[in-house]
Amino acid sequence: YVVTLEFGGDAEAYPLVVDTGSSNLALAASTCSCGEGSTTFDCTEVASETITVTYGSGQWSGVASEPMSVAFEGTSVGDANVTLACITSQDDFFTSSSYNGILGLAYSALAQSYAGGVAATPLLDQMYADGAMAADAFSLSFCEDAPVLALGGYDSTGLQSAGLTSVPTLTLEGEYTYYLVSLESVSV
Repeated sequence: YVVTLEFGGDAEAYPLVVDTGSSNLALAASTCSCGEGSTTFDCTEVASETITVTYGSGQWSGVASEPMSVAFEGTSVGDANVTLACITSQDDFFTSSSYNGILGLAYSALAQSYAGGVAATPLLDQMYADGAMAADAFSLSFCEDAPVLALGGYDSTGLQSAGLTSVPTLTLEGEYTYYLVSLESVSV
């Protein structure tokens, strides 16, 4: 699943993979030899704040950006004061030309920090703190024909007839990290 974000004063639009198992926001910088993920995006970097993030498959390295404008394309949800990681190198991270970065939606405890322990704040946390979102909430509907990422709550379109049910998420070792739920049973 991919969502398009607009970056910088020129609102350059790039598609990013939506990931609920990580928390960093990152976009390939124009200086990156990123193969299929390459962009023309010129990122004003904070050279001392480097970062490397490794996933189950693939990894990227980069540097923090100076605060910039980031918005969800086609919406009024945006923030002029967002810091993100500008990807400068990668190893098996970009496996398709359909995305140029990643939007991590997990809890902030999973955000990889920059060098020197400088915290990386997830995008939605930054937007909520700056007043760009009315509620500190989002929801995903993974429907084949019409997936939806709702910001500030959930999209009730089509969910009323589906009988929407919510369940609490659980902590792992005392903190919220991954979206964990308790199942009572599983049957096939």
